Amino acid sequence: MADMFGPQADVRVCDEPPVDETKYIPIVSPKPGANVHAVLLGMRFRGVYTHFFQNRTKACLYPTSECEGCRQMLVRRWKAYCAAFMPAAGRMVIVEVTKDAVLHNRALTTPSRSLRGARITVSRMGTARNGPVRAELDFRPRNGELPEPFNLGDALCRVWGLLPAVGRALALDDNDGQG
Repeated sequence: MADMFGPQADVRVCDEPPVDETKYIPIVSPKPGANVHAVLLGMRFRGVYTHFFQNRTKACLYPTSECEGCRQMLVRRWKAYCAAFMPAAGRMVIVEVTKDAVLHNRALTTPSRSLRGARITVSRMGTARNGPVRAELDFRPRNGELPEPFNLGDALCRVWGLLPAVGRALALDDNDGQG
């Protein structure tokens, strides 16, 4: 029934508090002399083309007419990402590895088994902040339950300032235990 304030709207109700799907999950990569130690939650790493501009890494979008990095003719770099948990910090993270790290350890992107539950140590060689990255996997059994993986595509989109639908359109949403 309409009144002098206009049409009546229905009130949205929900008996349970909503899950916070907008929580920011940071990308972690090693700094010189400071390794990244985490437990992988995803079943595999996902490769993504990126550009570095405005002092940060951003996704390379398709078609190129939609990609600011491509329009500026910036170099395209390949990086790979996996959902992870850092037990020492008690937080969820996105582990980032470079093409060079994968070329030195092909098990990162072509595993013979799921990476879920594997420990990873990612290190930066030398003292330069852009020095080569290496990653080692440890599949020895660990104690305790693993947290459930988060949606990697949505988490990356939050970091890059994109709508989650872009992550699904880029096939980051693959239902293999990470998103």
